[in-house]
Amino acid sequence: PSRTPDPATPSPQQPNPENPTQPPKATPPPSKKPTRPTPPVAEEPAGPKPFKMQQVPYLESTTDDQRYEMGQLIKNLQDIDNTRLSDDARRKIKSFGRVVIPILLNAFLELDMNNEDDRIRGNMIAACLRAYNDDRGFGYAHGPGSTAKGLSEARKKWFQWWDGQSK
Repeated sequence: PSRTPDPATPSPQQPNPENPTQPPKATPPPSKKPTRPTPPVAEEPAGPKPFKMQQVPYLESTTDDQRYEMGQLIKNLQDIDNTRLSDDARRKIKSFGRVVIPILLNAFLELDMNNEDDRIRGNMIAACLRAYNDDRGFGYAHGPGSTAKGLSEARKKWFQWWDGQSK
């Protein structure tokens, strides 16, 4: 079936309806509304995504009483001026088993590796954590020659280890 053109729409073949003595008007091209360019989609970099350290949730089996007691023991563990209190806390912390790992990691996360006292506290936390991973320290050993960057990278390995354990 042939289509009949709309007489109200001028076309190159039709005379100008407003003034038949003038040549026919050309049909204007359809107007194109300016569009915003579509931003390019960022491609994921090749390889594994960078690991980000963040607060670790408690294990579901952790009771409120355990959380409180472990919190107190972590504070005592990090008391670098009272080694007797710190050593006693270390022994008690190990008695909790794996439920203590998240609170140890969270305490580890709060440390500033540029601060000498925090580096020492990191040694105390790492010593407790080693009891749960076949005594691997992931290179966290504050002492002569240790750097904030090296200690931060070693601390990050603890979080990566736990992330792999909890899946």
